[in-house]
Amino acid sequence: MALDIRKPGIYVGGYLTVVNNTTLSLSNLSCEIQDQSGSLNQVRLVTTGAALSIPVSNTSPPTLVVLRWNYSASTAGNYPYIYTVLQGSQNPTDLIIGTAAYSGSTLSVDYGVTYPLYPRSDPSNILDLCMKVEPITTYAYPMTSGVMLRYGRISYGNSTFQMSTQVVPVTASIGTAGYYQVVLLQVSTSGVVSTSLSPYGVASVTSSPTPPVYNGLITVAEITVQFTGGTYYITGIKDVRCFANSSITLNGLLPSQTGYGGYYLSTNGSNPSWATAMDLVSNQSAAGTKTFTGGLVIPAVTSDPVSPVNGQMWLRTDF
Repeated sequence: MALDIRKPGIYVGGYLTVVNNTTLSLSNLSCEIQDQSGSLNQVRLVTTGAALSIPVSNTSPPTLVVLRWNYSASTAGNYPYIYTVLQGSQNPTDLIIGTAAYSGSTLSVDYGVTYPLYPRSDPSNILDLCMKVEPITTYAYPMTSGVMLRYGRISYGNSTFQMSTQVVPVTASIGTAGYYQVVLLQVSTSGVVSTSLSPYGVASVTSSPTPPVYNGLITVAEITVQFTGGTYYITGIKDVRCFANSSITLNGLLPSQTGYGGYYLSTNGSNPSWATAMDLVSNQSAAGTKTFTGGLVIPAVTSDPVSPVNGQMWLRTDF
């Protein structure tokens, strides 16, 4: 059944939400899954209907929520099922949906950030899913749910960061009903994912915010947040991933330039820094012996300098 033509993994949806500290709910999903043999059968699975409730408990090691297809040609109800198993006990062809992660008695969901050995089963080598930002549910939904950032790889110069699928919190500051803000989802030069309001201000529904300024950082999405009825809602996600050209600017990679006018870029072999150069225009003191192999040219003038300094030389040619 089209084995390996499409990579196994979760393509759309399949997000876990905490209902309480012993229950998760699973949204509808679209995935490619292989049977337990891993070599005979593979199908496309699309779920519809109400979210599925999944009971979990605080275990050690933590519990994985997986999708498993126990294929049997003679079984009428031959469908994939949801299982909860301990980390390390999953089968090779299980699709990992997420980990039930506990801090004390408080339940949360991890997709591979806290437990990188057990990442969510995202399909590999699918460019469209690389660093894609998706809504947790259909628009508009409460901002407190955040957005989903899919797995991917980003680079800053010689530094490359492998990003796990993760939920990214979103914050905004509006306060006026019907108004909205656009929030940037960015990755820093150290590989940290965060959201930023800068440089956007608050805008009404009939006006537009100021144009975005990414400040040299890789930006993957512009998230629209609206304030309605005392609640912040995520009402849109604009995909601004740039695969053909990097969003990195030269200024974003340089050390801070404030106060370093006239300096030049130097390095100690590991890190760049600003260094002073010999100034050939303004007055400058240079310590140590200097050798001029091409000779030293003394200026020829027809009058003395107005304010000569000690050691200054000139040649009068008007005598």
